[in-house]
Amino acid sequence: MTERFTRIGADLIAYAFTVQDPVLLTRPWRGELVFKPAPGNIYEYACHEGNYGLPDILRAARRAEGKSPS
Repeated sequence: MTERFTRIGADLIAYAFTVQDPVLLTRPWRGELVFKPAPGNIYEYACHEGNYGLPDILRAARRAEGKSPS
């Protein structure tokens, strides 16, 4: 896979990619899109195993503090 990022304006970035795999594809597969700034703040979102256990972790912490949630 080949990727290219090109600034095409003060607040625009062109993203182009080409996928080449002669075993799976009969010819290269290409795509393009333009990135524009998102309005407002951007926050990271990362998913990991701890996300599933977070309610239990917090419940145990509240119990340890003496504030047992139901």
